[in-house]
Amino acid sequence: MGDIESVKKKIIIMLNDEGFEFKEIGDPNTHFNLIITAGGLPYNIFQNVNKRDSVFIAGSVKLASDQINLYSKMEQSQKKEFFGNLRIALLTRPSLGDFKIKTKPPEYIEEVFLSSKPIFHNELTKERLFSTLFEIHKCSMMVTWMFEETVGVASRANSLHLFYA
Repeated sequence: MGDIESVKKKIIIMLNDEGFEFKEIGDPNTHFNLIITAGGLPYNIFQNVNKRDSVFIAGSVKLASDQINLYSKMEQSQKKEFFGNLRIALLTRPSLGDFKIKTKPPEYIEEVFLSSKPIFHNELTKERLFSTLFEIHKCSMMVTWMFEETVGVASRANSLHLFYA
């Protein structure tokens, strides 16, 4: 457990060095789970209880109710095309380890969950942590902008800026 605590402390120091505020939440599925806000969106930096040597960065893109409503009114062929394009776009992102499109795609989409590939403890540097965070944030923005383009309604988040306004 000492290694996990030292990794958590190292991440906290990196976040503080770069001016990120965080909140730790209790989660029975993680050794630690830090929530940060980057570019106006929340992200989790955590270590899963089943992984003793790696951390992950994850976040979700939640669609606005008007986006969900407009998407649900689209033709089935348009939904299938959008869903296919979204999956291919996500599969080609180099730092993205996993994603889940919820709730019943392609008919009904309300959220897209994104997670990084593992960052192994021996590879944990400030550059690796923040480049992974930026890549996950870029994936979030890509999903957001793809929905905006498809349904024609802007979302609340629209910035790629993580370190400055």
